[in-house]
Amino acid sequence: MGRLRVTMTACLLLAVLLAEMSTAADETVLVTSTAVFPMIPSKQEMKDFQVLLSVEAPRKGQRVHTDIIVVHRISSDDKGLFTKASKAIESICKQLLLMEYKDKDKLTIKIVGPSRDINMPPAVSNLSNPREAKKPMENHSSYSAGGATLGDLLKVAVTDLDDSGRTGQAERAGAIIVLTDRSESLGAEVEDLFKDKNYAVHAVGLGADHNAMALRNLASASIGGTYSFVDKDDPGNITAALAVCVGGHKKVLVPGTSTLELKAELGVTIKEIQYGSLRTPNDPTKPIKIGALHAGETKKILVSLDLPAEGNPDDKDSGCGAKTLLTASFIRSSNDKAPITRVVCVERPQGVPALGQGPPPSPPVLQQIVRIELVHTIIHEIVNIPAEQVKEKLKIEWDKFVTTYKYWSGLDIFLGGLHQEIVTMQKYASDSPFWVYYINSWISSHETQRPTAMGSSDNVVGVFLTQEVNIMVQVAIQVTNNIDIFCQEYGYGELKCVDANSLVAVISTVLNENGLLCSNNDANSPLARGS
Repeated sequence: MGRLRVTMTACLLLAVLLAEMSTAADETVLVTSTAVFPMIPSKQEMKDFQVLLSVEAPRKGQRVHTDIIVVHRISSDDKGLFTKASKAIESICKQLLLMEYKDKDKLTIKIVGPSRDINMPPAVSNLSNPREAKKPMENHSSYSAGGATLGDLLKVAVTDLDDSGRTGQAERAGAIIVLTDRSESLGAEVEDLFKDKNYAVHAVGLGADHNAMALRNLASASIGGTYSFVDKDDPGNITAALAVCVGGHKKVLVPGTSTLELKAELGVTIKEIQYGSLRTPNDPTKPIKIGALHAGETKKILVSLDLPAEGNPDDKDSGCGAKTLLTASFIRSSNDKAPITRVVCVERPQGVPALGQGPPPSPPVLQQIVRIELVHTIIHEIVNIPAEQVKEKLKIEWDKFVTTYKYWSGLDIFLGGLHQEIVTMQKYASDSPFWVYYINSWISSHETQRPTAMGSSDNVVGVFLTQEVNIMVQVAIQVTNNIDIFCQEYGYGELKCVDANSLVAVISTVLNENGLLCSNNDANSPLARGS
C-alpha cells in the first residue's frame, strides 16, 4: 500500500472517529415510514401502493451479549493459506477482545475447526482475553483426508450457540463466521440447521476454489448472514475482509430475536413484502424476522398494498390526521412489553387531481423499488450465464434498466451509483477468474443490506457501511501498515491495541511524525469535507 493510500485511510479514520466522538445519538430503535405518494384521491382505488418501512438502530446504546464462533475448514497447507488465515483470525479476535476487555461478559469468541488428530471430534478454542488470541488455532489443523466436514463443524457451532442461549442471559446475539477454501457442497440438512434460529452466518470464501453458491445459500439460510470472498491470500487482505463481516458484531444493540409485525387496516390488503431474499410470503401477516441490529444499521422493507376507494372521505382514524393504512410494530424480543409502533397514513381528500397530476412520488421509495428490481434482474438474467458473455449481457440489461427508470424523479444520482457497481461487475467478468464469487457477494450485500468483501475490503457496497465496520476495517489497515497502538491500561503492552477511543491521538501523532498530518484548511482533505 503506497504512501498516499496510507495517508488518506488514516485521515479518513481520524475524521470518522472525531465525528463519532462528537455526535450525540438517540439510544432507541427508530421505525419510520414513507408512502410512495403522500395523498390519494378519495374515489381512486390503488393497486400496488408502495410503503417503505425503515428500522434504524441507534449508533450508541447498551450492547447485548454477543457470541461469535469462527468456523474454519481450510485445505492442506501447501500454499501456507492455513497459516495466513490463522494470522487473520488472530488479528480480528485480538481487536474484538481488546475493545471489550473491560466488559468481558458482553462477548465470547470461540474457534471451531478440524482437530490435529483426524480421528478426534472438532477442536474448539475458547478465547476470553487478548493473550489467548495470540495463538487461537494452535490446537487445530488444516484439513487432510478424513476428519470433520464443514457440516460437522457447523453442527458443533450451532449446538454451542444453543447452549449459550440457555445460560440465563436475557438478550443475546449469535454469529458464525465461516472461512473455507474448499469447493464443498452443503445439503439441505446443513441449511436446515438454521431454521428457526436467530444466528447470522457470514461465510467467507478464500481463493478461487470454494463453492460460492453453496456459501451464499448457507448465509441466506440464516438471519442477516452474508457471503464474501477474498481473491488475494495475504494475511492483511484476509484480515481486512474479515473486519467487513465481523465489524458490526462488536456493537450489537438489538438481539437476533427482533421482528417487525404488520397489520393492515380494514379494507387494505398486504399484497407483497420485499425484504432481503423474501418476496411474497405465504402469510403476509407473519412477523418479518429482522434479526440482530448493529450500531448505526438500517433495514428497509418495501410493502405493497392494495387500497380500496374511500367510502366516507371525512373519516379520520388513529389520530394521525389522515387515513390509516398500516400499523408496523417493531418487537425487540419475545418478552418485549413495549414494542415500537409506527402508523402509516395518507391523505384521502376529495376534489384533488388524479395521481400523476399531484405531488411527485417519494424518491426514497423509488430508490428501494429500483434496487430490488436490479437485484432480481441480475439474479434471473446474469448469474447463470458464461463469464465471457457477462460483459455484453450486462450492458444490454443495464441499458434496458436505465431506459425504464430514467424518467423517475429524483433518481439521477442513485442510478449513477448503481452504474458504478455495474461497471465493476463488467471489469470482474472481463479481467478476473473470480466473476462468480463477485456477483454472489454483490447479491448477498444488497439482499442483507450489509457490507460484504467482494474480493477485498476495498470493494464493498459503500451505502451499507456503518461507522463501526469502517473503523474496524481501517484499524486492520493501520495494523497491517505497522502503526502500533499499545494498550498499557490493560497491561498488554506487547499487543497491538485497537481500542477506537485511543486511535485519534495515536494516528494524529503517527501522521505528524511522518509529515503526513491532514490539514483542516486543505479543501481536498477528508477532514475539510467532513467525511
